[in-house]
Amino acid sequence: MNLISIFREKNGSMSIEFAIVCLCFFVIIYFSANIGIAILQHNKLERVNYSSFTLMRERTKLYGNSLKKIDQNEVNELLLATKQMLGENLSQHLQIQLEAIYFDKKSTENNRIIKETIKLISQTDTELPNSECFSDLPPTKELHLYSAWSAEGWIPIIRLSLCAKNTNLIPITFLDNTLFPSLYQTSSLGMIR
Repeated sequence: MNLISIFREKNGSMSIEFAIVCLCFFVIIYFSANIGIAILQHNKLERVNYSSFTLMRERTKLYGNSLKKIDQNEVNELLLATKQMLGENLSQHLQIQLEAIYFDKKSTENNRIIKETIKLISQTDTELPNSECFSDLPPTKELHLYSAWSAEGWIPIIRLSLCAKNTNLIPITFLDNTLFPSLYQTSSLGMIR
């Protein structure tokens, strides 16, 4: 069978058209699957972030001392709990950052005096760059604006941020990075009461 005769005959042109339509169909299915998986993974990371944040807040409330400083051991334990909640896909390349602002007891309702700012990071994968993971977050010092005044003084603020590597089918680097990001990021902010 000659190559030129395939293009001239109707049977050959139909098979070429069918192959092109099938190829386009598979490309559309592939992109749809990638978008669906990306949305599902990001939503799962957001749910786990909220659960981990609630776990941290309830833990400080349960032990009765919300003014106690959070240390690296607690962040490492929180990372283990977060890994178990995430499952196998996202937990292999996970980074967690916990920031806290504690206020001085001499602070008044009209004058917030920041006693200490804490930033603790724990990760499962050393390949995740710190600079890329949490670069979009506002500085820790600006979090004091979200604190509330109580009878005990200004309530400490914590921000829990998670960053996970995209484990999609095949990363698509030639498209817009917002559609298929290489890293998923999410953050929760609240007070320790």
